[in-house]
Amino acid sequence: MIKAIRFAAVVLLAWAWIPCFSARAEETEESDGIRKVRIALQEKFKKLPEVKVNSGKDHVSFAKVDLSGSLTEVDGEKYYAFRFQSLDEEGDLVWAFRPGKGLVSWYIFTEKERMQGFSTFIDYILPQDVENVGKKGNGFVLQMLNHRNMKPGKGYIMWFKFKEGGEPQVTLSLNIVAKNSVSTYKELFPMMYPPAN
Repeated sequence: MIKAIRFAAVVLLAWAWIPCFSARAEETEESDGIRKVRIALQEKFKKLPEVKVNSGKDHVSFAKVDLSGSLTEVDGEKYYAFRFQSLDEEGDLVWAFRPGKGLVSWYIFTEKERMQGFSTFIDYILPQDVENVGKKGNGFVLQMLNHRNMKPGKGYIMWFKFKEGGEPQVTLSLNIVAKNSVSTYKELFPMMYPPAN
């Protein structure tokens, strides 16, 4: 079961309806293990691969990111991550990603501290082939983080944990849009939805 670690109860389902099931993450405070992961990744922030943030509805694009070079071992567990810089203007983080095989969990930290991040996610199955995005039947995760949880001009880390033998890579679209400007995922990712009849 893919899961996102839950640090705060923020309901996403009311924000966007899409025809698929949602999965609620497990609620917990930062454990000693996660604190170790956070510190280890923050110490190597500048060495992590950087992902470009798309700005606004008219600049949405997808990219495939190889995370293998970011391998970080903590207490015998393997973690991978990328970094990104938020925009100078306040905005909501809205992203979609297709993980490589064997994803177990993921979450977000700032460059220097912990934060209140994602609380839930939505699994979405691509209904048709989409060039530079994926093939029909590929599974994606759709997720949003409100502008109140994002700080302008700040560095962030998105980390992933894969099973042994997993594929540490993601195909993603990472976007920061004007606060409260997007009410459904389809507005930002129309290419991922069936064409209107």
